[in-house]
This record gives sequence, C-alpha cells and structure tokens, in this order.
Amino acid sequence: MASPRAIVFREEHVYHLFNRGVERRPNYHSPRDRERFVSLLDYYRFYGVSKSYSHYLALSLAERATFRQMLDQQPLAVDVLEYCVMPNHFHLLVRQNVKDGIHDYLSNISNGYAKYFNTKRKRVGPLYQGPFKAVFVETDEQLIHLSRYIHINPVVSG
Repeated sequence: MASPRAIVFREEHVYHLFNRGVERRPNYHSPRDRERFVSLLDYYRFYGVSKSYSHYLALSLAERATFRQMLDQQPLAVDVLEYCVMPNHFHLLVRQNVKDGIHDYLSNISNGYAKYFNTKRKRVGPLYQGPFKAVFVETDEQLIHLSRYIHINPVVSG
C-alpha cells in the first residue's frame, strides 16, 4: 500500500508540481512527444473526463468536435497557470478546483503519457522517478518566484 502524501491538496489553492524521468533519462525525445504531453495537460484539465486521450484521438473529427463541446461544458478539475516541459522533467503551477483534482489530473497525464511513450519506443516499465512532487504555494512572493523559475528553467538549461 502506498504511503499517504505529506501534503493535502485543497480546493482553490495553488501548487507547484514536478516530476523527473526515471534515472534522469529524457522522456521527450521529439517535438511530437512534447506536443503529446502538452495535449494531455489540456485534455485532462476537465473534471470527470470519460474517455482516455487515445480513445479521443481514435474518434472521427466530427465525433471529436462533439466530445470537445461536451468537455467544454464541464467544470475544470484544475487550472493550469504555468507549465514547463524539459527533456527529462516537467514543472506545473496548478490550482485545484475540485476534490482530488490534482491527484486525478496527474495520474491521468502520467499514465497516459507513459503508455504512449512505452508503446512508441517498444519499452516497458515506469517512465517517472516515483510519484510526482508537490509544494503548496503559500504567498504571493512564492508564486512570483515560482513563475520566474518555471519560465527561466529552459533558458538556463540551454
């Protein structure tokens, strides 16, 4: 049984979420990989998404449009304030809107991307270095600092 998180996610609070590839390996080898991850960030923002992203992509364009209209009527489980996708890790600044929103959001993204990546690369096993990390954003100053950090991370890393 997994141990409970030290942090309790609360509605209307902002959190810095991040995770890294297992053994610090790259998880995004191409622009298409990064686009897939960013698409998952967008798709799973909605509360109670009933189709996996791969099932959504298998729909006809008309069916996708209809499903997307239905999604757009759903409340957001999380608001993604900022994100950064680096070759071997990601950072998210997220506000939780519904109970378990962050947990469900990151679970769907991590599992969906790992399945995509492992299938594409004909590999098995975990993609990320354990459960995602989370830090509660307590002050406006901390929020500003994290915003700067997330934006400058790709620049500093080259």
